[in-house]
Amino acid sequence: MPRHRDDQPATVHELFTRAARGRPGHPALVDESAYHAGRTRTYAELDDDSARVAAGLHAAGLRRGDAIAFLLPTCTEWVIAFLAAARLGLLVVPLNTRYRGAELHHLLRTSQAKALVVAPEFESVELAARLTEAWRHSGDLALRLLVPVHAQDVPGAPAHLERVPFARLSERGAHPPAETGEPDDALIVFGTSGTTSAPKLAIHTQRTVSRHVPAAADAAALDDTAVALSVLPLNGTFGFVPFLAGLTRGVTQTLLPVYRTGRVLDALRRHGITFLACAEGPLRDLLADARLTAAAPALRHVVTAGVAIDDIVRDAAAAGITATNVYGSSEIFAFAATWPVSADAAQRAVPGGRPTAPGLRVRVSDVDTGAVLGPGAEGELQFSGSTLFTGYLADAEATARAHTADGWYRTGDRGSLLPGGGFRYHSRLGDAMRLKGYLVNPADVETHLTGHPAVHLAQLVGVRDDRTGDDQPVAFVTLRPGRTTTEAELRDHCRAGLAGFKVPYRIHILDEFPTTPSANGDKIRKDLLRDTAARLLTGA
Repeated sequence: MPRHRDDQPATVHELFTRAARGRPGHPALVDESAYHAGRTRTYAELDDDSARVAAGLHAAGLRRGDAIAFLLPTCTEWVIAFLAAARLGLLVVPLNTRYRGAELHHLLRTSQAKALVVAPEFESVELAARLTEAWRHSGDLALRLLVPVHAQDVPGAPAHLERVPFARLSERGAHPPAETGEPDDALIVFGTSGTTSAPKLAIHTQRTVSRHVPAAADAAALDDTAVALSVLPLNGTFGFVPFLAGLTRGVTQTLLPVYRTGRVLDALRRHGITFLACAEGPLRDLLADARLTAAAPALRHVVTAGVAIDDIVRDAAAAGITATNVYGSSEIFAFAATWPVSADAAQRAVPGGRPTAPGLRVRVSDVDTGAVLGPGAEGELQFSGSTLFTGYLADAEATARAHTADGWYRTGDRGSLLPGGGFRYHSRLGDAMRLKGYLVNPADVETHLTGHPAVHLAQLVGVRDDRTGDDQPVAFVTLRPGRTTTEAELRDHCRAGLAGFKVPYRIHILDEFPTTPSANGDKIRKDLLRDTAARLLTGA
């Protein structure tokens, strides 16, 4: 039965503290990162660690309402810093570890983060090097505190920034301050692709998080007998929601920051994992691995998000595992909707679901007229309720555009209501692509490509990969008169300035784009570009 109650805590600090007091000696985290190599922390230890770090951050000058950014993989320090920030009423700005210089600088500037918790190097990934451009323009940042993780400094960082290594934060303050975060304080932002090259930051408050994660825990059937494996990045809503849902229910969480099938199988075996949320491509590979049955006898529930996962549900069932589909976004959280674990296989494979959080409502509106449609009719999925994001950080215009005149959030997703309740997701309405599990607006890549001195115009299209459910990005460019370049040079340009998942698989140079006349001027024939992209990817 759902556990939603009127006395449900309205802040994350209260939610976590209740779980910690209920199971003080129970393992909370098992960290399989290179930093900790399987070290376990109990709920009592995690509560104490986060209180000490909260005291250290307060002693360093951070106050309720200040923003603190994380450039960290999934690890114990991420969790401790988040709980400490929640306790103080800080705004957490988790930075995608795949982002590059321009993207990181934009997010640090937009958030006006005063502190940055950063792992300079992690499992051969030089995160510090990705901050070079941010440091080059540090004059327009609000940063004044660097907190290196498993390091004493961050190479290349400006000299004026105060350095306090994470290991020493707990020494800075004797006790956490009495003042704690309030329910309506902004708690965390999640990046979401915009209509320009700059990602937007969707704000969630202590209240929206505290209302949603217990509902997600109910939907995922997470209770204190569960043991979860976290393989999705905590900096995104699909990793954050199931992790925090489990943590606030007294679940043991095993942290695995780098997904490699061998490491996943080892973690499943050694820790008796019962629950796993995973992107559909890696999950298909895992279910196809002959070693899975022997390695994961305890695994009983897997969750993914995809348009066509009938094969995943079928293959999971063959291994004695229940698989369910979930729906969500940065604005409405992952696990915003799903199907009951007890539903039949056909229903659990349907993209969409029933809203999970109390009071979350969904409707479908005609794309052209805005008229609200009944079951079976396709239109835009729109949501209303108390767990929605409260706006885009420092972007009132984008916030207004994302809502209807009567206050419903416009997802930009095409869907339909189902006669028996719930809804089905069909596709994106616009051009957004899903690249390696992340929603990306083509403008992100197109704008970066046109920043190359030889490129005049750029267009990005996607070719669906049926195995992963992702789009395979292919770019087309025309060049400025008298300029020359190569595909290799343009891909290097993308690798230098964009997150790795945004780099096009191929970049094709055209003399001109195929177009069709329209009343508003010639339009580029993206259908022809997609056909060409498919041939480029297959070598046909």
